[in-house]
Amino acid sequence: MNMVPARCTIDIDVKYLPSEVDKEGTGSRVRKQVEKWILDACERDAWLKLHPPRVQFLYDLPPSSIPAKHPLLSTIKAAYRMLFDGHAPKVVGLQAWSDMYHLNTHNTPATIFGPGDVENSAHQVDEYIEIQELIDATKVMAATIVAWCR
Repeated sequence: MNMVPARCTIDIDVKYLPSEVDKEGTGSRVRKQVEKWILDACERDAWLKLHPPRVQFLYDLPPSSIPAKHPLLSTIKAAYRMLFDGHAPKVVGLQAWSDMYHLNTHNTPATIFGPGDVENSAHQVDEYIEIQELIDATKVMAATIVAWCR
């Protein structure tokens, strides 16, 4: 027999930039944009127009950042260049949430730095880092701590 499910759920992970945070510190504008996009798409489908989905946001984890010229980032970059023949570290945004938000919100500057290829191997099946990457990252963190605490 052909089986048709009684319902369907779709889970979507929506991320937004620090520049998109509203005055309450949340992503209400982004949430409204996502809801509008979904409901506008439903208007173009005869069945969905009559049976629009219920859009529900389970939580709102605001993004966090520090300015690109923040002394903490400058200190990390200087430590990296000192240890690796003047090569500059790759600085990118990370599409993930972390406790960095809490630190930055309470005036304790924080960023994410660590070993491995975050974009291609972190939080995946068979996640790993090379031992030398761990050693190198530890050296950078130690040099950063020494420089920052002077």
